[in-house]
Amino acid sequence: MELNVLLHLLASLQILPQLASPAAPLQVPTVIVDPQHPVYFPGERLTLRCSAPGGEAVSSYQFYNQHGERVFTETTGLSGGPWLVLTAETGKAGAYSCDYWAVRDGRPIYSARSQPLRVPVMDFPLAPSISGMSDSPGKSPVTIVCSAPQGHVAKRYQFLRQGNVIVSQSGARLRLHQSDLDATGPYTCSYEVNVSGRMIQSLPSAPLSIHLTGPSVLPETFRPTLWLSPTGPEFTTGDSVTLTCSAPSWDKKKGFCFLKAGEEVACTRQALEDSQSYQIGRLSMEDSGSYTCMYWVAELGKEISSLESQPISITVRDVSLPPSAPQIILDPPKHIYFQGEHVKLTCSVPGSEQVGGYRFYHQREEQISELDEGPWLERVAMTGNAGAYSCAYWIIRSGQAILSGKSDSISIAVTAPPLAPKLSLHPKLPVYLPGEKVTLTCSVPHGKEAVGFRFHQHRGDQTPEELPAASRGPWMELMAQMGNDGSYTCQYWRWEAGQEIVSEDSNSITVPVSDPLPQPLLSVDPPSGEVSEGLPLLIACMAPGELGEWRFHFYKDGTEIVPRDEGFEISTMESISGSMNICLLSIPRAGPNNTAEFTCGYEKNMSGRWIQSLRSRAVNVTWNVTRNYSWRGWALPLPLVVGCGGGGAALGLLALLGCCCRRNKKGSSKTAAGVIDIPPTHWPIPSVTTEEPASSHNICFRPPTSPLWIEP
Repeated sequence: MELNVLLHLLASLQILPQLASPAAPLQVPTVIVDPQHPVYFPGERLTLRCSAPGGEAVSSYQFYNQHGERVFTETTGLSGGPWLVLTAETGKAGAYSCDYWAVRDGRPIYSARSQPLRVPVMDFPLAPSISGMSDSPGKSPVTIVCSAPQGHVAKRYQFLRQGNVIVSQSGARLRLHQSDLDATGPYTCSYEVNVSGRMIQSLPSAPLSIHLTGPSVLPETFRPTLWLSPTGPEFTTGDSVTLTCSAPSWDKKKGFCFLKAGEEVACTRQALEDSQSYQIGRLSMEDSGSYTCMYWVAELGKEISSLESQPISITVRDVSLPPSAPQIILDPPKHIYFQGEHVKLTCSVPGSEQVGGYRFYHQREEQISELDEGPWLERVAMTGNAGAYSCAYWIIRSGQAILSGKSDSISIAVTAPPLAPKLSLHPKLPVYLPGEKVTLTCSVPHGKEAVGFRFHQHRGDQTPEELPAASRGPWMELMAQMGNDGSYTCQYWRWEAGQEIVSEDSNSITVPVSDPLPQPLLSVDPPSGEVSEGLPLLIACMAPGELGEWRFHFYKDGTEIVPRDEGFEISTMESISGSMNICLLSIPRAGPNNTAEFTCGYEKNMSGRWIQSLRSRAVNVTWNVTRNYSWRGWALPLPLVVGCGGGGAALGLLALLGCCCRRNKKGSSKTAAGVIDIPPTHWPIPSVTTEEPASSHNICFRPPTSPLWIEP
């Protein structure tokens, strides 16, 4: 039992996992609070976030109060996330810290605790007192006074009737008139004070019951109209304005009253006209506010008040004070910019000031621009443009240009992007066939750090397309296919100052893909495939294609026929016209050992890579025991070593027995026999007879566009 209690205590202090984790500790995290206030008040919601340095794969987080005790978020009651949600209370004031743990090499590693963050909580300001004053008890007008406790400097007051705010004003007095038809009821008030830059509402006062009786109110149709001259509504200190209250005609008017935020500021007891004016000769900051007017008449021995006019607002600005400082904003917002990047600086003005222009400053108060059209400044990130920037603006008041205070400065840090990586192909071939696998490898310069890699495909003027990678490693597998043209580049990136730093593009490489070679066509002469002893046998292998370097192969029962083995001899010739490549295998005297299944194939040199075609369909050659020494009546005095060419060119080819010419690319050197141009009209091969000993040869050449027909 005691052991279990001890283990539970050690686990709560996170001692046991740390003892099992001898690896180096993680970087210390930081606690961030949102919203950020110098002081908090009961009931306010705040969120603490444990921010781990970038790049760490965090497994879990933990928060601690000022006593070192674990605390859990109020929203879920669970630990493990980077957020702690609290409701401010006086009992929760104090310092908060956090730590986190991650897994390295399969073992948990714990960070040290962050620096503590103080969360001060204080009570709301004390409630004010509320009282009412009236010339005659129960009669209007009645003045309600809201008094803040001694030592509290109130900035504004709120008056509430039956729990609803009816006015928020700078004055502590609220005057009720007979025009307030629903003025009867319970009233409370509160006040606002400035606490560390925050306007905080006090606790509400005790309720004050008001019950008004007295003369009736004139109907809505007799409501007065209030005019302001000049119309404003914004003025500067020292300006002069006139308020004019106009009422419908009434024989027994007693007087007019002008009110500011419900309080009387000027009244006349004798009114001879249907309108009355109130002039403010020199406006001060205290004259800002909402103004109304009313009047009253004498009827049947009693005073009857009108409803208040619609309000008019007057805003007074101190001409001696500069406008509020603006805020300077970067777009895009970054900690670090690369050379050549475009940066937009915006000077954001608070409120609704009518701005005349903007100024931007760089480094030591040096003014770099003055703009009249807009609050934007475009910069290109360069080493000389790095540093702190600030801005200001000016407005026109009473015909004078007044410059605002400067904004807080914001820094632009400029750096060169990481060195470009090297992109390579494996296997590296001059051309690829559809379906072949290719691996792109992105190699980082020596000594450079990389967190991840990206691969891009470029097609003409289109925006480069980022290719989906199976992992963040430096490899990407592609499947060669037609239409997958374009070039490829890669980048690597790392984390720096909390942002992603991307390298320059690598070298560009292409993956050329070629169509598979078409299957060749194999034919024999005689077409029946039956040969008799002593008669010749011709086997032709035909493949379409243009000039280039070719290799033909013949196979007997699946085994390639090697030159001079078993009486075969392979030699080649070249035709300089047409679009068909043909190779002839000639056996002047066939014998029983020539019966077999024959096939052929060919290779083509494509950009330095020899590409193999599929094999032709098989042709079976059978033996006819009938001896026949005549083949179309043409006696062949010499062994037929080479049978090639077309028509009349065939006789000329007989003189080239044994000659060989490898087909090369245009412009390459030729060896042995030369090039033959075969006219299409002379293509059929004549009959041949021979009495020479059996031997066989083949010729590979390129004839004209007419197909090859070999007649028996």
